[in-house]
Amino acid sequence: MTLLNIVVKHVQVFTYATMKISTNKIPLIHEVIPHIDIITSTLDEFMDDAGKHPAVQYAALRGLLMLNKYYTLTDESIVFRIAMSKLCSISIQDTNTCHLSASSN
Repeated sequence: MTLLNIVVKHVQVFTYATMKISTNKIPLIHEVIPHIDIITSTLDEFMDDAGKHPAVQYAALRGLLMLNKYYTLTDESIVFRIAMSKLCSISIQDTNTCHLSASSN
């Protein structure tokens, strides 16, 4: 499998998130956060997979660093905190999967 085939195969998570977020006139933060979390998990998997080409692992690292740079800017945002409490409430009601600590709300 060529490097290009490897990369194309794994770009789907980015394409999906882009399409979902771009379809809204104004993407809301509580809708975007789950996509960021999925992308973060995907990048973590790319980096940790020793079977991946080193260039793919490095690209995943660089992508994760960039994603985290902007994601950490939301930590101090009141909008982020409100959105996370809304997201957490939805998760608790629907699937009981909220993993935020009390100090994060």
